[in-house]
Amino acid sequence: MDFVKAFVCGGLICVFTQILMEKTKLMPGRIMVILVTTGVVLGAVGIYEPFVKFAGAGATVPLTGFGNEGYEESNR
Repeated sequence: MDFVKAFVCGGLICVFTQILMEKTKLMPGRIMVILVTTGVVLGAVGIYEPFVKFAGAGATVPLTGFGNEGYEESNR
């Protein structure tokens, strides 16, 4: 069941990213910055950690997970 949760949650992040790429004129580099910044903000608010506990690798592998890890490391 963990694989299914990781697949669905990671897939939803990728779908959101693909919609941003298709519907806006943002360059891929800017979308990557948005994803990392979103991970930092969600980590600072305290939302991303419960999401990681639920989704596992589906939440830590995309760029939002990289932003969250950057936030976690800066607070140690």
